[in-house]
This record gives sequence, C-alpha cells and structure tokens, in this order.
Amino acid sequence: MYEKDFKRITNASKNHSLTFFVGAGVSCISGVPSWKNIIDKICTQIGKHIQEAYSADESLRLAQMLYLFLDKDEDRYYQFIEECLDSNNLIPNDVHKQLFALNPESLITTNFDDLLETAAMQECQNFTSIACDKEVASINGSKYILKIHGDIKHKNIVFKEEDYLNYSENFKLIETLLKSIFSTNTVVFIGYGLNDYNVKLILNWAKSLLKEQFNQPIFIYTGEERLEKNELSYHDSRGLNVIDWHQFNTTNGEKNEYIYHYMTVLKAIKQGSDISLDNIGKIEAFNILYQLLNPLDKLQALRPIDIRDKIGKYVYVNIDNHVITMSAENNKQDIILQYFCEIHEFSRQEYKQLNDTTANQYQIILSVFRKAHIYIVQNKKTINTLQNTNVAFADPYCLHFDYVKMREFISTDENNYKKAYYLYRLKKYNEAYELFYSTGKNAYLSQDYILYYLCKINSSTLNTIRKIYNHSKLYNFCNNKINIESTLIESHINIFESLPLKFQDEYSNLKDLSSIKQFLNTYSHIAFTDGIKLKDSIESNLIEFGYTTSNRVISVINEYLHFILGNGIVIDSCTEYTDSIKYLMDLLIYKYSEQNKKNIRQTLHHISTNDKIHLDDIDFYCIIEYFSKDEIRKLFSKHQIEFISFNKWDLIKESINNILSNYKYLKDSQKPELDIAIQQIKTLFALLTYVNISQETMDYICNFMLESKFYEHYNITDIKDYVLFFYKQLSGKELFSNITVKLTSKSLLYYLDTDIKNYQSKQYFFLANSNNINYTYLGYCIYPQNKEHTIRTLSYRINYIIQNNMKEFIPLICPALWNHLGRNIKKKIYTYTKQQLGIKFNFELFSILLLYKKKIEQNLTTSLKKYLNDGLEKISIDGTDSNSKNIYDELGTVGYWCLRNWLNKDDFIEFIGKDNRFDFFLLYEQFDYTKFNIAWLISLYQYPDTLKYISKNKLVKKKISSCIINALNTDKIIPYDESKLVQILREYFL
Repeated sequence: MYEKDFKRITNASKNHSLTFFVGAGVSCISGVPSWKNIIDKICTQIGKHIQEAYSADESLRLAQMLYLFLDKDEDRYYQFIEECLDSNNLIPNDVHKQLFALNPESLITTNFDDLLETAAMQECQNFTSIACDKEVASINGSKYILKIHGDIKHKNIVFKEEDYLNYSENFKLIETLLKSIFSTNTVVFIGYGLNDYNVKLILNWAKSLLKEQFNQPIFIYTGEERLEKNELSYHDSRGLNVIDWHQFNTTNGEKNEYIYHYMTVLKAIKQGSDISLDNIGKIEAFNILYQLLNPLDKLQALRPIDIRDKIGKYVYVNIDNHVITMSAENNKQDIILQYFCEIHEFSRQEYKQLNDTTANQYQIILSVFRKAHIYIVQNKKTINTLQNTNVAFADPYCLHFDYVKMREFISTDENNYKKAYYLYRLKKYNEAYELFYSTGKNAYLSQDYILYYLCKINSSTLNTIRKIYNHSKLYNFCNNKINIESTLIESHINIFESLPLKFQDEYSNLKDLSSIKQFLNTYSHIAFTDGIKLKDSIESNLIEFGYTTSNRVISVINEYLHFILGNGIVIDSCTEYTDSIKYLMDLLIYKYSEQNKKNIRQTLHHISTNDKIHLDDIDFYCIIEYFSKDEIRKLFSKHQIEFISFNKWDLIKESINNILSNYKYLKDSQKPELDIAIQQIKTLFALLTYVNISQETMDYICNFMLESKFYEHYNITDIKDYVLFFYKQLSGKELFSNITVKLTSKSLLYYLDTDIKNYQSKQYFFLANSNNINYTYLGYCIYPQNKEHTIRTLSYRINYIIQNNMKEFIPLICPALWNHLGRNIKKKIYTYTKQQLGIKFNFELFSILLLYKKKIEQNLTTSLKKYLNDGLEKISIDGTDSNSKNIYDELGTVGYWCLRNWLNKDDFIEFIGKDNRFDFFLLYEQFDYTKFNIAWLISLYQYPDTLKYISKNKLVKKKISSCIINALNTDKIIPYDESKLVQILREYFL
C-alpha cells in the first residue's frame, strides 16, 4: 500500500525536489504548546472565558484582541508569545531528525520556533532559514527552511487577524516562492490535522493560482481515528493524497503516542527506499555491509558518525569510547554484521579457507572500522574485539610537527593531494592552492569524484587564506596561522549535489563538508553541548564511572582532529574550529586542575580514585597549534596550575625536536615562514613553562638556544615568557647542568648588555622593566641557590656600571647575582653602596649591604629606622595609598633580617604592633597565631634554614601545623601553593 506515494517521495528525494510542509504537531512532540494552549493563555490574559475548542476565526480574533489589549505594544506582544512558547528549553525530536534523513530540498513551516534549524545543524545539514521577504534572495541555490508565518526573531509572525488579512502585502516574495514550490516539488504535509485551517488556506490558494500546474501534495495523517473511504475520496478531491498511519500500525492501538504515529510512517517511507534485509541470509547481508562501507575505505581517517551514517539505516548504532553497540527492534536486523563477526572469530586455518573475494571484503570492512578507531563491535549476543588496530591517529607528520618528513614527502612522493596538504601545513599557501586546484581538475576528468570533492573544498578555503596572506600580509601569529572566519570562504554548497547520485549515495556522510560554515557550526554546537556537561560535572564535584563526560569531550576533540588531519582537510584555520578546540581544552585543563586539588587531599586522607584524565601528545598538539603564548599563560593562571604532566612523553619530545629543527632549517631565510616558526617556538616555551620536563629535555633545549642564539628573539614585549620558563624549570625543579649554566649565563649577559646600552641611550631597561620580571628570576636560574658560581665577565660589567655611576642597576642586579660575583667586585659594590646611602637613604641599596655580611653601622641603622618611621607617619596622615603596601612589605623584610640576625632585634622593638608579619619574625614564640598568614610560609619555601630554625620550638611547631591544616581544608589555595604547604608541613611541622 502507498507504493506509488512512497516512490514519488523517494524519487523527489533523489532529484532534489522533495519538500516537507511541517506543522505544529511535530513541534508539540518537543514540548511546544499547541495553538489551543496559547489561545487559552490569551483568554486568561485578556479576561475571556476559556473554551473547550475554538474555531479558526475565533483564534485569530482573540489573538487580535490580545494585541489591542497590550495597546499595540510590539515588544509586550512578542514577549507574551515568547513566554508562551518557552523556546529556550526546546530540543528537536526524532521526527525532525527523520525528516532530514529523507534528504529534503526544502522545508516549509507555519511554526514560529527554531527547532527545524537546530535539527538541521545537529544532523550536519546546511539549510538557510527564510522568515521574511528580504531573506529570499539569500537562498542562492542552497537548501532552505521557509517560515511562511515568520518567526519571533524577526517579529513578523502571522498569528492575529490582521496578519492574515495583510499577508499578501507583507510576504509577497514568499508567496511567489511558495507558488514555485507547489508547481515543481513533491510537497509532503506532516504535523497538521486534515481540517487544519492553515492547510485549507494554503491548498485553496495553491490550486487557484497554479490550476493545471498544481502538483498534488501528500498528507501524512497521524490522527487516532482510522480514515474511512469516503473521507479519503473527499480529501483527494481537495488535492491531497493521504497516507494513513493506521495502515502500518501493528500494535492494535497499544501505542497511541503521536511520535510513534509519525515515526511509523517515516520509517516505512525510508525503508521503501533502502535495501531490504528481509528474507536474506547472513552472507547476502555481509555483501550489503561491504557495499555500504567499501567507499569509505578510500578515506584515510573516519569519524564514528561516518559508520553510523552508512549502517544506521538498518540497525540502531550507538558508538561511544571506540565501541560500536548495535540493537534492533527485532533480531533479524542484527544479520547485517553477523557474518563479519563470525569471520572475525575464525581460526587462522578457517580464515585461509575463505575465498579471495570474501577475505578481501572482510579486510576492507575491518579497515573501515579501524580507520574510525572502533575497537569493539558488540550486540546482544556477542562482543568482538578488533585486535591489531594499528591505524595511526590523524596524520603523524602533522600531529608531531614533523616538517622534515613533510618536505621529504613533497620532493619524492607522487601523491599530489597529500603534497598539497603538506604545503599548506608548511605555510606555502599559494603553492598548496595551485596543487589542490590542478589535482581536483584532473580527478574530475578521471571521474575520481571523492578526490575532486576534497580538492574543491580545500582549494575554496585556501583561496580565502592566500588572499589574506598575499594582499594584506596579516599574519595572526597568536595561533601560528592565519585564522579566518568560515563565512569568508567561497560557498560551494552545490558541489556535493552537482556530483553523480551514485557518489552522493556512497558518500552521504561527507555532505556536511560541502558547507564549511555548516560543518563548523555543527562542530561548535557539539563542542558547546558536551562542554557544558563536563563543566557541570566538574562543578558538582562528582566522581564519574564508565564513559564519563571528560571521556566524551576528549572523543569530540580526537574524532574530528583525526578526521581533519587524517584526510588533509583545510578547516583548522577557521576561527570557529580553533575556538571550539580552545573551549574544550580549557575545560579539560579545568578538570585536570580540580582532580589535582582532590589528589592532594586524598593523599593526606588515604583516598584513592581513578576518576581522572591524562593529557597526551594530542592535547600537546592542540595547545601548541590553537593557543597563543599569551592564551596559554592565561589558561594556566585561570586554573591555578603551576605544573602539568603529559603521557606519551617520547612522542612529545619528538614534537619538541621537530619544532626546533624547523627553525634551524628556516633560520637563514627571510621568508614569512621563519616569523611563524619563531612564534611557534615561543608558544612551545610558554607551554613548557608548566610542564614537568626531564633534565635531558632541558639540556636539549638549552643546546638549541646556545647554537641558534634564539634568546635574542625575545624582546621587551615577550621576555617574561622566556625568563619564566627557565625560572620555573631551574629554580623550581633544579634541572641544573653545565649546559644550563652556560646558557643562562650567556642570556644574562646578553640582556644586561642590552640594558646598559638602553640606559645610556635613555631608553627603557630591557629586563628590569619587563612586567615585574627582573634579574632576580634569571639570577636564580644560573646555579642552585646558596651556592657560589663566579662569572668573571659579569664582574667586568658590574665594574663598568659602578665606574659610570649607573646606581639604578645596583639594587636590580646585585641581590640576585651576588653569588656569581668575585670577591673584589663585591667589596667595590659595598663601598659604592655606602657612599650612595650617605648621599640619600634608599631601602633597596641598604639591602645590598646585608649581602656582604658585615655588621651594619649604627648611623645606617638609624637611617633605616627614620625611613620606616617617615613612611608609617605619612600613611597615618594621608591614609592608605599606593605606597602603603610597600612600606609594610619593607617592614616585614626588616623583621626577617632580624630573625636571621643580620640586624639587631633590639634596635627595632619600637615597630612591634605595626605589621603582623614583622611581629611574627621578631616574636614568633609569643606571636598571636590567630593573625598568622600561611602566605608567609610559602614565601619562606626557598629558605629551608629559616623554616628549620622556626620549627625548633615545639609550641610554635604545633601552632603553625594547625594553621597549615586549617588552610588546606579551606579549598581556597592554588594547587602549586597547596603542594608547597603539604611539603612544608611534612618536612618541618609534623
């Protein structure tokens, strides 16, 4: 029954002339209130009696009365409609998805919601939304959703009486478009009642306008009552072919949910166009499976959704965490994978007995699964593990930045498509474009449509990139690439549909690529949806088991990265893609930071859990490739991370080596690629600042720096990244070696020479005035603290500074570099400093005297006390100002000097009660520990002798221990400081 109607729909789908006319019934399944519900709310609003039913005229009149009741206030009127619809909480249902599965050319709707647009995005299909006349021109050959009654966004809905009366005036172009659709397309009404007022209006209008050109539409009837013959005849006379869902109902009325009514008919239509699995054996089904998956083997990398697209027509497929799970309404449908699973379990001897054709088919099916990184195929009866899944993730050369191998491939291999992609990765955009273009042209002539299709898409994107690159010379170095908006890319929506139907059927899973914008919007939507779930999971502090929200986010990143890099698709330059990756990586780093906070507490309380993520070479790639160095610093600062660890470190070391080698290759060139390589290395070091690297890696990096003098590329704007990298790795982790000493010494001298030169030419200090990064940081990187290592050439420079009376340099350089200066130059500094203090007291210069470890003369002690009193008095008179923090910091420092017996404690008794930190250092045994600040301990972390001295007193030890434990339980300390506190607690105060 209905074979003729089904054939009309199927043919229209193949010929791009199928239109669904979607009514309120489809939206109601998603929770959109019915027309009557809205009219009921209108009656309540305007004080009218609610009726059991309303005629069409009554509904329009009541809507008009609401408009008048609100004084024709458009904003209040639309606010009321929006509140009635509650559209923010609506999601598409299975009917929406099934409609798009039938490949409509267009959809028409009288609904105001955006469920169809959302469903199109979720199903990776590009449809332009048309809700007013001025948007009709934007169709331009693309598929579209025609909202003939307007929508809320445009504030042009057709709802009240005057809207219907003025329709032809307000929707002239849409009326014309409707006329064209009804004359050329097969129109299928769904979601309407047979007596729906809108249907009557539209049919009467279309028939009167088109007359003999009227193409009789099809109506899907889903009502609860079965239609009689006379009713069907009546509707036929009105110009409707009716498909009654009852003709397919096998439940004898047990299921009355409307979604079941709709899906019953839509599945029957779909099955009418699909290969049938009824009454066939397992070998025939195996051949069908091969026919479906064989075309995909031409691709180098697949997404799990590509598999689902091909076999999801025959069996319900769920793919999570590299596992494909099948379930079916009846066991017969499982037959499509039955023989494949049996072969997979064959012994070696049984497999050898297969004929060559079957064995080849099995290998291709297996290859397709492996390219999608599906490791397990299971149904209700069996679980099949696909062993030896050695398909590389993505493209290894790209993933690990192996530019040497890319260049070798370009010069030796005959695969022009991959050559073109590697040229793109090497930033040779013009050459890549030309090769993609010529390769695509030849592919079309040889009827290799998949190669043509991919070349066409890439050349389109590259055409935009090279225009920016060539004409504007705007290098977006912050991402090591030119970021472009997908909207700038030439539209090639019709490429896919212009190719033969056989190709369209075989590669329906790649249709989303025909519109880069739609592809990226879909990816952004998936990323955002799964990201929200992960964020909620983190903030709810749940421990998850099985396939967790973080697993899902990792899969979203990995699946698309594998697909894009593996197939050489030029999409990752688009802002939408990079922003999605950054959003998801931000959440994974957030998860990483939170789980590390838990680990510190769990270690103390002996709690063990496996609910955690591990970063690997893929995450390393994503951070290097899609984040700028500034974004990396903000990312780790935002999540309060000091150090992270990566798995697969051997692969990451390979990536580091490749990035540095690329610079060596480009170093002597003047090409823009060199500038990009420099920025990439700076991004690398920004990331490595937070990575637990080994001594071997540290030495390798230092060797590179020395050989290439790369440190000279760090100027006043980005010196912070360079110095912090070495400070955290050397001072923090003590990865000192002869090679690190050599590099940091050379770097120090280079920056000091630059500063001296700038000072003499009255320019800014290079290192000393660079975002709070100063010589202290670099000084701590030369050699382990508290150990002397004289740098003779440094002493020469300090002598030059003293001879030229550059007194500003002394407090900036000498404290951090004291252990690297010779005895004679130290004496000169001491003498010079005393002379300067005799002219004018300076706190920083005074601190230099303490380095020489000589008794401070009384006159200098008096000057220090006067300086402190003057500062405190100024604050008491003027109130707190920008200098108040400095004077209290300096008072705390004086307290520390007293604790270390560098100053006489008795000389500074008068300052007790002025500052808590000062009081603690002077009177730590009698100190009021309700005023204790654990930040003081963290600042003493690098002075173990001081901590050991304080902890000798048992009472003090007990009080400080209690303070640390209370602080650790507040959940307000960054992980790095937490780890310091835990270490301090264990080593000194337990």
